[in-house]
Amino acid sequence: MREGQRISISINDLGQPDCDNASKLTNFIGTIARNGVYAPLTFNDWRAVPNAKKDDMWGLVTSKFEFDGNAKTWVLKSLGKKWREWKGKLKKLYYSSHETDEERIADLDGRVQEDQWKTLVQFWNSKEGKRIGRNN
Repeated sequence: MREGQRISISINDLGQPDCDNASKLTNFIGTIARNGVYAPLTFNDWRAVPNAKKDDMWGLVTSKFEFDGNAKTWVLKSLGKKWREWKGKLKKLYYSSHETDEERIADLDGRVQEDQWKTLVQFWNSKEGKRIGRNN
């Protein structure tokens, strides 16, 4: 794809992608959700992520894709879902699999920023983090 060229995405009546390029869009959304610059792991809940960050993510999506309808709500919900799944995967692979925080901090996925990982480990160790973990 040439610089500045965007992939066309058709949207159905529910605001969902309804075309052959939908998988490219969902893969791209997953990439953004795992990027700590755009989607920091330091927030405990997707609703706590500032709207400015969400607007930046939406801007990144619209720089690569053009929609024939309103897809912003669906894209942001998808980003939130993929962001939560990413955090869950990190917890399973890099937090729960270790006994000590030193081991957890040392075993860091290369895609995660170290300061964000430390904050996330601290949260999971907190009373609130453990309560949320039990509920989930």
